[in-house]
Amino acid sequence: MRMERNTRKEMESLRDICFEIAKRTSTTFLNLGEAGKERVQSNRFGETTLRADWECEEEVLKILKKRGLNIRVISEEHGVVEIGGDEGKLLGILDGIDGTRQYVAEGSEYKSFGTLFGVFSNNDPLYKDCLASCAVEHSTGRIFMAFKGQGCFVIEQGKTRRIKLEGPKEVSSKLRMFGDGKSLYTAQLSPFNVIETSSATQNFLALLSGRGDVVSLYTLKGNFAFINPLKNATL
Repeated sequence: MRMERNTRKEMESLRDICFEIAKRTSTTFLNLGEAGKERVQSNRFGETTLRADWECEEEVLKILKKRGLNIRVISEEHGVVEIGGDEGKLLGILDGIDGTRQYVAEGSEYKSFGTLFGVFSNNDPLYKDCLASCAVEHSTGRIFMAFKGQGCFVIEQGKTRRIKLEGPKEVSSKLRMFGDGKSLYTAQLSPFNVIETSSATQNFLALLSGRGDVVSLYTLKGNFAFINPLKNATL
């Protein structure tokens, strides 16, 4: 199944897959209960894999295989998983539980964690090549989805609402910035009051829910090493 043509039928299929992923991972997480916090192994970054991390990724991979997608999935816990043939592969980015530290923490003002999944049209993508993404915020039950050419939506208590993002009207110390602000890599952010968090889920869902104006992020894991840095330098 090739997504380069970006046809209505193909996008409808991806939308259905994202909805199934949201439903199945949400059910899996709830059914695990406290057992989801059990440590099962270490992942490729040397970090602890919890049962909820592993099981949520397992559900997503099962769905993609069942649906017959031709896709390479780069995941936090399972590593690189090839599904389908070698030609015309999509790229999937998966994290079973992003915000694991918040998941096991005993309360936080900005506590947020969940399953993240995104699909790109090729294996050397630019941001414009993203076709669909979903974030299942297990800490609240909300589901966030975005589809190319269709916009971004949140599903909460059975109701779907479109999200419209607008950039800040001015750059000042009043900006509500979420992410990383005390690193050598972000020294230019020192004038701002950055709300420090421990996951991309927290940061971006703060932006989508209207609690934040700006997100500041970086990663030192090498998990984006498959992307050509020169190709993406003009983004």
